[in-house]
Amino acid sequence: MRGRKIGVWAWVLLVLPGVLTSAWADDLNDFIKSRTYLGGFASLTNIDSGGDFNGGWGFSTASGDEIDLVPTIDRNFGWGVLAGHREGAYAAEVSYWRTEHNATWGPNAFFGTTSYGTASYQSLNVDFKRYFFTQLATQPYFSLGVSFPWLVTHQASAWNTPSGYFFSDSTIAGVGFNFGVGLEIYLGPNYSIFGNIVQRWAGYNQINGALKQPNSTQFNGQDVNLEGDGINFSVGASFGFE
Repeated sequence: MRGRKIGVWAWVLLVLPGVLTSAWADDLNDFIKSRTYLGGFASLTNIDSGGDFNGGWGFSTASGDEIDLVPTIDRNFGWGVLAGHREGAYAAEVSYWRTEHNATWGPNAFFGTTSYGTASYQSLNVDFKRYFFTQLATQPYFSLGVSFPWLVTHQASAWNTPSGYFFSDSTIAGVGFNFGVGLEIYLGPNYSIFGNIVQRWAGYNQINGALKQPNSTQFNGQDVNLEGDGINFSVGASFGFE
């Protein structure tokens, strides 16, 4: 199912621009011809609880010495920074997102109870943008890219010892695919404000927990790629250099 979604959005971004009317075509009088830029933004970020981040999952090492729980996280506001370069209607951009969340674990098969804590979501992204109406100061765009997200869950990894369980932080990491739409308003060649909506499809297959050793997510001996999709929003500003 995820592969089909990726194929559809890739087709939209790569094929649709070629069949748009002449009103959407590039103009020799582009408002922005070349621009390297830096920026910052406020974000609203989430991992959907409808996937595997529903608080009911947990994984253990083969020896059973470590148990790592997968939480539900509440949507919350965060921040990010970005850097990119634009040539005509196209831009390449690298961004970093960070958000702090309330988290819930359970009830789960390991402990059978519900507990509450916090988690830190972070993501490094590489996106490619395609702008339209490039002769104007207000320009909509599509974006397509990849992300490398990780979630630091606080006190959600249990180390099983003869004296009982000791709890520590764990890091759940994976790879994602991004598709976004947005609008950028140029206040001049060097300044802009923007807002966008990004759908992120992500799979998480590594947990590094209490024993500080990478632990592949497995269930009944089979590798599991945790589904951690989410719709994310951001608004921000950038400063450019022609």
